Amino acid sequence: MICVIGFAFVGVIATFVVASTAKAKKRHVGIRHLFESRNTTSSQRTRVAHTAAVVCGVPRTRQQSKRDGRKQVKLASLEQIAPSPEHMVDKEDLKGNTLFFSGTVNRIVPNNPVPDSTTLSAVRDLKVVNTLNGARMVSESGDTIFVLVPRCNAIEPMSNVQKTLGALKKLDDAKTTSEIRGKTRIPCAENDGKYVTVGLKPNRGKPGVVESWPNKLSDSDKNKLQILMRRCQHVANGYIRSAELRGLRFANLILGWCELAGATTETIWASLAAARNHYLNSHTDEDFFYSLLTIVSEYGLQDDIDRYKPNAEVCNYFTFAEQGVSVALRPGDILLFNPVYGHCLSSRTSAYETKDVFSLSMYLKTAIVGKNDNSLPLTDIENRLLW
Repeated sequence: MICVIGFAFVGVIATFVVASTAKAKKRHVGIRHLFESRNTTSSQRTRVAHTAAVVCGVPRTRQQSKRDGRKQVKLASLEQIAPSPEHMVDKEDLKGNTLFFSGTVNRIVPNNPVPDSTTLSAVRDLKVVNTLNGARMVSESGDTIFVLVPRCNAIEPMSNVQKTLGALKKLDDAKTTSEIRGKTRIPCAENDGKYVTVGLKPNRGKPGVVESWPNKLSDSDKNKLQILMRRCQHVANGYIRSAELRGLRFANLILGWCELAGATTETIWASLAAARNHYLNSHTDEDFFYSLLTIVSEYGLQDDIDRYKPNAEVCNYFTFAEQGVSVALRPGDILLFNPVYGHCLSSRTSAYETKDVFSLSMYLKTAIVGKNDNSLPLTDIENRLLW
């Protein structure tokens, strides 16, 4: 089936590659990080996946075109956010400088581990987007920078939150120390919370991809976290361009990158980062698709039911320094964001400074799409689609 579908599109894709290769050298590739190297098969596979995702996302039937049109109308109905020139942080100023954002009016973050870093306030120094009705920012080149899902749609499927919180606490307890993400991406704990990544991970120091969960985490708690991931994706599917979803699924059909055990090709995100009471520095990520952020906290729950309050207080801000914008987040919110644009999570707001806040990020690493194995040769279809 894969071969039949793949070869049917080879001619169309080849035409696209010739027309777009020069253009691709001049600008980044929208929502995707691609490796600079063109010599290894892993990096070549990511370029094949990008080509397939772009070309095969184009609607090919009247039904698909109508579906795409309805989705575009839905996205256009959200509040459209423009960058704020007076608040923008220059890209050159970010180079070689570690930048954090406070969730309060004060330009200070708890337990800052980087002595020579800069701290700004997500409230005072950026334009704040604070809405329950959803919002969207699109760049001049047409890239979606972020989509904040309307709160009513984000929290509607989030039932049994206490069970999710229990699983997250068990995950936090299952690790003795926080994971380290290197020198350019710095998760910082406000207290004794952990930063943990689970799901699919590229092997370090050897080829391949592995599914990783703490040994101390029970199957029941693991299942609860996967249920949350599926619920988040179900909501997110309604706010991602249809062409982008279609293209990603077709790319996966061709390349067949690794999936979580029991997952289907419809699954977008198979990796999860969970952090209790953490903030990060402004950074970009080496991801292949939008990332999804959601917040889980008991303090945002209704008094009489295990569901989130529609008007819960703001617990953190998600910042886009180069655009001069921060997005106010409440427990249960869902934010889709473009990983190739600088971003970070602020420290907690004053309202939550004594409350536990779990920030969860779901993502698709480019290394997973490329299979992280240069000993694997390209298939015939992959060779034909390589640019």
